[in-house]
Amino acid sequence: MKKKNRKMQLILIGITFALVGLIALQVVLLKNALRLEQQTFRQNVNSSLAAIVRKIEEREALTKILDAHPKRDSLLQVSNSFQYSTQTSDTDFQFEIHTVATDTAHSKQRRILHYSDFTQQVQMDTTTSDSIKIFAIAGQMDNANFNSIITHAGSSPQAIDRVMVRVDSTKGSRTGLRLLVNRVIADLEQANRLPLEKRIKPAALDSMIRGTLTENGLDLPFAWGVFSQPQDSLLLQNSSSGSDFSPQLQKSTFSMTLFPLALTPNAERLKLYFPRQDFFILKKISVLLGITLFLLAIIFAGFIYTIRTIFRQQHFAYSLTNFINNMTHEFKTPISTISLAAEALASNTSVRDDEQRFQRYNKIITEENARMRRQVETILQMAALERGEFELNLQTLDVHDVIASVTTNAALQVEKKDGCLRCDLAAKNSQIQADPMHITGIITNLVDNANKYTPVNPDITVKTSNDDHGITIAISDNGLGIKQENRKRIFDMYYRVPTGNVHNVKGFGLGLSYVKMMVEAHGGTIEVQSEHRRGTTVVLHFPVVK
Repeated sequence: MKKKNRKMQLILIGITFALVGLIALQVVLLKNALRLEQQTFRQNVNSSLAAIVRKIEEREALTKILDAHPKRDSLLQVSNSFQYSTQTSDTDFQFEIHTVATDTAHSKQRRILHYSDFTQQVQMDTTTSDSIKIFAIAGQMDNANFNSIITHAGSSPQAIDRVMVRVDSTKGSRTGLRLLVNRVIADLEQANRLPLEKRIKPAALDSMIRGTLTENGLDLPFAWGVFSQPQDSLLLQNSSSGSDFSPQLQKSTFSMTLFPLALTPNAERLKLYFPRQDFFILKKISVLLGITLFLLAIIFAGFIYTIRTIFRQQHFAYSLTNFINNMTHEFKTPISTISLAAEALASNTSVRDDEQRFQRYNKIITEENARMRRQVETILQMAALERGEFELNLQTLDVHDVIASVTTNAALQVEKKDGCLRCDLAAKNSQIQADPMHITGIITNLVDNANKYTPVNPDITVKTSNDDHGITIAISDNGLGIKQENRKRIFDMYYRVPTGNVHNVKGFGLGLSYVKMMVEAHGGTIEVQSEHRRGTTVVLHFPVVK
């Protein structure tokens, strides 16, 4: 037995280690998945911050460029008449002239001027000079001196009211772009000295942040703020969130410097804070987390069920062994008695000749045989009850009559131990639908247990009362009582409450299991109230016949 218990302990230890290892492995995998999602979240936020800062700079630079560059469709107009168009000494080019005549009889005239591939606006001196003055966006660029004169065919200078000219010029474009860049840089440098409130509109910045975060898969509530360094004072923040997250923003690690490409960069930093960051990250791994927890719950439940089953089997095996021991003891005594009586009848002729002695031995054999038969029938009956192979002979009976009959028969056994058995039958309606044999067996078992488990001076009381649902029968004693840890198993088959030597109190451990099965078969309930060394009360409840 000890060897078997040792083997069982090793198996339980192995299963426990396997379960703990599996849970630890799943926890590690979940932590890694969570760490990966956190890292991905940080990368996406930092990428979004970089994109936001870049967009802010690009938008400001584009605004300055558009402010500095005239629109492509605007052409400088030259009033008065057109006199000459010529070609410079160092560059071959053509020019295109659109003329508008005051005289409706004259149509528009065209001349083409090529000066590389860049279109530049020019103003022509139509009065005193034979040159075309070329102007860039930033101002005057060059004077193109012409060597040859191209006259207007079919039109007179006096008929021309104004001239619109486009000039393509590589030389002019390079100079113009250089001036354009210089001017934009100057404007940006000037803007860098402006207060932040004049450079950034909170509504536009909020919209830009929201759009950029959504593009990067970060569709969750956020708060932003712009802080000065190193004072870490708040300059701007979004007011649409409805809450003040200034303390959280100051501590936020999601931060990036604004206008980092400026010649004299400022110290303002844009910071982001996400109130539901943890929930958002957990939501990313919610499927994995749910499946893992579900599988772990199944494994853990299976483990608990297996452990409980193993212990139940152990207890059952122990109880069955005790049952066999008790049954052997219960059968051994009558068998020995029958054997001795039979031997006396067979070997001793004087006994056979003495009618009185013969009848006495014959009575002993008959009684012991009946005793063994009852025990065998009890065991067979319990096996049939456990399989559900029984039928109830239901009839209306008065449970008070059953109690009176049982207590009358048991009173003698109680009195032998200097005890008393009292009845308090206060129920007004005691009519129930029941099988008389089994109801008698239920009351008999409970009264017998109350007497057996009270060593001396038993004080047993049987009470009845009615409630709205039926009749209650309470059987109380002042005996040994039942410990808390044993109370939940008293209805198990073959289980007997430990009382030292198992043979001190006769029985097979079948009585209470029989009582519970029969009470429930009659539609009733059973409850045990007990304290160790303070007695026990068994409460039965049955529906009554109305």
